[in-house]
Amino acid sequence: MINHMAANTGASDYNIGSVIRTFLESVTLVIDEAYFQLIQMLNGFYINSASGSDLDKRLSDFGLQRYVSQPATILLSFTSSSGTPTVPAGTFCTVAATVDTPSLNFVTTAAGTATTTGGANIPAVCTTAGSVGNLTSISYSTWTISNPTTGVISVTNSSVGYNGFNQESDSQFRARGIAFLSSLSKGTNNAIVGACLNSVHLDTSTSLGITQALILENYLLTYPATFSGYSGYSAPSGVSGYTGVSGYVYVGYSQENTDLNTVPAAVLCGISGYSAVSFPGNITVVSDNGLGSLGFDVITELVPIINGDPSQPTLYPGYRSAGIKAWMTRPSILTPASITLTIKLNPSVLTPDETIVDCQTAISTYSTTLAVGGTLYKSEIISSCMGVDGVVDVSSVTIAGADGFGNLPASDPATRITVNASTIAITTTY
Repeated sequence: MINHMAANTGASDYNIGSVIRTFLESVTLVIDEAYFQLIQMLNGFYINSASGSDLDKRLSDFGLQRYVSQPATILLSFTSSSGTPTVPAGTFCTVAATVDTPSLNFVTTAAGTATTTGGANIPAVCTTAGSVGNLTSISYSTWTISNPTTGVISVTNSSVGYNGFNQESDSQFRARGIAFLSSLSKGTNNAIVGACLNSVHLDTSTSLGITQALILENYLLTYPATFSGYSGYSAPSGVSGYTGVSGYVYVGYSQENTDLNTVPAAVLCGISGYSAVSFPGNITVVSDNGLGSLGFDVITELVPIINGDPSQPTLYPGYRSAGIKAWMTRPSILTPASITLTIKLNPSVLTPDETIVDCQTAISTYSTTLAVGGTLYKSEIISSCMGVDGVVDVSSVTIAGADGFGNLPASDPATRITVNASTIAITTTY
């Protein structure tokens, strides 16, 4: 500010104590305080840096309040000289101080009876809030009664102190808040799909490349029991009831390939076909990269992300609901053997072969937008070709294996349709 003033005015005295310097100092002090408060505000906004009342306000946005200190509860046993006098609620008792605990007062919260051998357990609460009232043993130290009932001669604790705790510290409240926020909506379909789409390699933090994910609730994927060159394998030890049942093997083995006897995990994960069957209590997460070529290594990395890893709860807290097993796999791929159609070209088109290639590419590209379990529609094939320059009409569209409406539905909820340009035969007319 002094340099700017000197360069643009005739003022020359900027020594300490001068009028112009004192004026500039007052402004800079205000600016400095404004910057300081801005930093304080920024720190108070983030849970990891907020403290005190700022942390309370930030977490209150999510409905969380700091736990305040709570007094301990205990059970007291009163002894009488004779008979069974009543010990009323509100009776004050004091336990003497020890090396570990100061002297504490407890007050009974219900009436009870004293006996010559020690009366029934009467609940009492510590008048000092906090964990200090959690006495660690029965008959703790020496007790006295402040306002004893006639005939009541002594008291002692017949239980340890419990439920007393101190006010939650910033670090405890912050940890509880972060744990709460990290658990929100993790058992929902949208949360699991979102976890798949946002999953990254742990080592490189780069995306796993998943662009589509489908949740099959109460479903189990089953694979043919015999693959070419991989027959005769059995279920993992301790698991029964799956091998040989209707010729299928449980899909779960595909992600726990260390338990397999002879079948490579890759074979069980999308290379050969499978079908989805109803199986209550399971969900299957089918992920893809939009091309039907998601690597098996990606599926392997996705397993702990969705199911969690108890040995690494910080890295892999999991997204599935408690008690539910989520199976991860790639989609089974269905590619029509052939697609035939006729395109009518504008007379100005002089290179029909190039237009055919453009149409084949357009149809193949359209197939990458199909969802897992989606249908290949004849109308979309027509629309894709009509978007190519020079095409004025599309007719005689035939998809191999199509239904009665000319469309090709996925054979299974976990099947993805892809279209290879080489399988598309196009005839041109003018």
